[in-house]
Amino acid sequence: MKRFILSSMLPFFTAAAVYAQSFTVPENYQQVYSWNIPTSVNYGNSSPTYDVNNSAQQFGVVESIGYHLQLNDEWVWVSMDAYTSDLTKIGVPTVSSGAVFQTKVSNLQYQSNVASLGNSNASTAGNIEFWPNTYNATNSQNIPGADGGKYDFGDNITNGAYGSMQVHDYGNGKTVFGINKWNTNGNTDLGIGNASRADASDWTFAENAGNYSTKVLGVYVKPLEFAAAAGSTQADVIAKDTQGMNIVYKMDIPTSGGLSTANYVMNNEKSVSQTLKGMPLTVGYYLEMTKADGSKDYVYTSMDGLTNDVAKTGLPFQGQATQWSFQKNVQNMTVQSNVAGVTNGTNIQTGNVEIWNTDYAQGSDNAFNYADQKNNNGSYGSFQIHNSGAQQTVFAVNNWRGAPEVGIGNCPNPQNNGIDWTFNSQHGNNSNRNQYESVNLYVMAKASIAPMMANVADSTDYSIVQGHKITASMNTNLHTNGTSYDIVNNVPQMQNDGVIFDRIGYYMEYAETVDSPLQYVFVSMDAFTDDISKIGVPDGKSGIFYQQQVRNMNVTSNVAGVANGTGINGAIEFWPSNYGQTASNVHTAGNSTLYDTNDSGANTSAGHGSMQVHNIDANQTVFAYNHFSGVKQYGIGNNTGNSDGHTDWTFDETKKNYAIANLYTFVRESDAVLFTTSNSGLDFYQRDGNNMANITLSGSFKVADGVNLTAIQASEDGQNWIDMQYNAETGEFSSTVSAGAGWHQYQFRAMSGDTVLTSSVGDRIGVGDIFITAGQSNSTNHGDAPTASTTGNVVSMNHETGEWGYANDPQPTKINGASDNSNKGSTWPSMGDALSEMTGVPVAFSSVGWGGTSIDWWDPDSDNESNVGHGFDRLQAAIENLDGNFTAILWHRGESDFNMAKETYQAGLEELILASREVAGWDVPWEIALVSWRPQDGAHENIRDAQLALTEEMANVYLGPDSDALLGLLRGQNSGNGIHFSVDGLQTLGQLWAAEVYGDILGVPEPSTWVLFVGTFFGLGLLQVRKRKTTKA
Repeated sequence: MKRFILSSMLPFFTAAAVYAQSFTVPENYQQVYSWNIPTSVNYGNSSPTYDVNNSAQQFGVVESIGYHLQLNDEWVWVSMDAYTSDLTKIGVPTVSSGAVFQTKVSNLQYQSNVASLGNSNASTAGNIEFWPNTYNATNSQNIPGADGGKYDFGDNITNGAYGSMQVHDYGNGKTVFGINKWNTNGNTDLGIGNASRADASDWTFAENAGNYSTKVLGVYVKPLEFAAAAGSTQADVIAKDTQGMNIVYKMDIPTSGGLSTANYVMNNEKSVSQTLKGMPLTVGYYLEMTKADGSKDYVYTSMDGLTNDVAKTGLPFQGQATQWSFQKNVQNMTVQSNVAGVTNGTNIQTGNVEIWNTDYAQGSDNAFNYADQKNNNGSYGSFQIHNSGAQQTVFAVNNWRGAPEVGIGNCPNPQNNGIDWTFNSQHGNNSNRNQYESVNLYVMAKASIAPMMANVADSTDYSIVQGHKITASMNTNLHTNGTSYDIVNNVPQMQNDGVIFDRIGYYMEYAETVDSPLQYVFVSMDAFTDDISKIGVPDGKSGIFYQQQVRNMNVTSNVAGVANGTGINGAIEFWPSNYGQTASNVHTAGNSTLYDTNDSGANTSAGHGSMQVHNIDANQTVFAYNHFSGVKQYGIGNNTGNSDGHTDWTFDETKKNYAIANLYTFVRESDAVLFTTSNSGLDFYQRDGNNMANITLSGSFKVADGVNLTAIQASEDGQNWIDMQYNAETGEFSSTVSAGAGWHQYQFRAMSGDTVLTSSVGDRIGVGDIFITAGQSNSTNHGDAPTASTTGNVVSMNHETGEWGYANDPQPTKINGASDNSNKGSTWPSMGDALSEMTGVPVAFSSVGWGGTSIDWWDPDSDNESNVGHGFDRLQAAIENLDGNFTAILWHRGESDFNMAKETYQAGLEELILASREVAGWDVPWEIALVSWRPQDGAHENIRDAQLALTEEMANVYLGPDSDALLGLLRGQNSGNGIHFSVDGLQTLGQLWAAEVYGDILGVPEPSTWVLFVGTFFGLGLLQVRKRKTTKA
């Protein structure tokens, strides 16, 4: 991965700061911050203004943190073992920093010219209280000596904003310094040593910042000094590998007396566990052995896959509350040493460990090495790291019950073939440990950022953008303050750098326990936005909403059942709102009765929330992250455990107690990016009399500064490329080409000379027949249940967005903000499938109907303001949206006019037909269904006669299906007595529509027995079937 959690390397700030009263910060400390403390400040969600801010620099492994506070002539210097390695969290603990620390610290040392503190002090009982919140005096952490009725060194965080930055020596009942009330209105509280106030020795409520003209806090770190020679390859490798490492333990290994937790001279297990909670770990070890002359032998090694539990990174001494042992392979091992014979390297895949607190025996090769046999008794102890591929021990610490055995590399003079230093203590004064003045082992750990990305073929092409710890937000409402990218957030820096990217990637990982293997998925796709701030979690604050197809999707996962592959057709459903099961028209996968790969009903308001990536080709969820307002619902692959068949993890909270769950975003940086698809990935054109259409290929692009763009090209076959017209100022391109009836899909590429800067795949473009559908409820979405095209050859126009989508019900009927709000089934997907099969070309619909309307509602001359939406206005808008290019208008209505005179209905519909042709500018064909049946009183001959008369008396007006004949089981509502159709009825009606249109308008007569066959099949009595006329007036 090209970008990582930390920023790029910068020079160190090395000058020691000198303050009044002759105090000089130790030279081995590096300055991170200098804060000129305001007399009064309320930071809220903003960050402090530091006079010095070196937090973006790399200081290596932070061994110690120091603070220097100067208040006029009073000063204090205090240092402690590092409680975090995140330099953004060691300054003022504001809301924006995310810093909250209420923890004990090791090796507290301080000196001051304030008499109550003294000139030189060391304490084994230090603690810090750093947070932006309000707090009370309750001793919530049970700090020894704290008074639960007073503000001191043992308080309790509560809701609200006040602010505390306090360092304490609780062992001696002292506050070292306190800086409070910088997160609310009023003067800041300041002080060194204990305050004189009886109820608040930690300076709470002091409000005394105005008493000081000089009030400056300096923040420093002391890096761990590795023995590798500066500038050497080993030093460079170690520096890079240890970025972000936290010291968990520092162990002083003696010459005798055994080993126990008492030998940890630094023990940050608790604080590091809290810092790294919920993350997979990279574990590192640094063994430094110093001779009497000051020279050092050393080895540094790190690895993935050892453990994800910080408490299990050290030596598993007997008697500890947690017991463990490891004899396992580890991955991605780094080894760097100055000991002759040790095989140095990175990304070593043949590492293994032998860690236990019992006795052990030689393995099958009769040697103590990297393949020993653990016993279940005894207490000898083994802490051995090996590179079995090199047949080598990297280092070993054995015999914890007696004289410790310690060594780097293979033992040169083994006892009982013990190249792993077993029994080396039997050499007595000649043992390896006794050749050194001191031996220290540092145990380190850091968050392993997306470690399974190592399995992704092109992982090095991607830069990390954001990292979100799902476990830390498990019960948090993300809509309130937005998603916390608490692992990494490179968005501001990448925005500042003007990063251009042409692909977007998502990595999800989780494990049920800290010892469970990680399950993961990485999925990438062509960029669907050029805004790097809009690729993360679509919470209510983000402004993110995408429901669209994505191209060139690649999937890599170790989860059983997930379809790995490249070049996949995908879809994303990213929104903050509630949503429903009904399939959208974005693609053809999914089931309208299930929460799955294709849902709908979402908007930009805060609700349940969905961040789902789907594989359309496999009808499979790749990953899902849902329910932003409560307990998170997430998973990889289809949810096969849901008893109702919902596959996209909606409502599934089974992973709420998982130990590890993280989500990352990535981008592939590029010199250029092309955007060539609509949300649905579809476009459609009406074919002409020659079965052709002029189609427009268009899109937008961005090119990095200094890059010479010479061409944007398109090709349908990937070989014959045509140059597009483009405008470098607007970033748009467009060209028109001629295409035959059927489906087309073009590739696009941006060129700089002969170099391809980037490429993309465009919309699926259909050339075929477009129909406008009009009428009342049976022309819209009032059938029993939604239906969908089964062929992928049928699409619908969304008049609000101007885009085409697949014709999954409900059909989009909203025009100019108005629709009849019908949301169930229609006949048009079935008609489209049947007609497409007949013609061999795709079919499209533009639906303008409105349930319950009469012929008067469609009057072109109506000025009745009560006609909300107004039928003719809707029809006119549809015609104009299509520029008059369509095949015909399909009319299905008449039930509401059952008591209207034949002549009135006929005249009203004739006027509508003529007006539509005037708008279109040509003699638009109309196909009119025979429609009049009501469950109360059956069919009405007056309306049927009017409909038939129009087909006999007007040119290009044809008789459509006799829907009055579809009764019984085809009318599913009210036990077959509904005015609307069952799913079977919708499908039957659609097939009839297709047969009639195919015979009338597309030129091929349909069998006259079609309706009779359907009626016979369902055993229903039919109305008289009117014969089609063969000539037109």
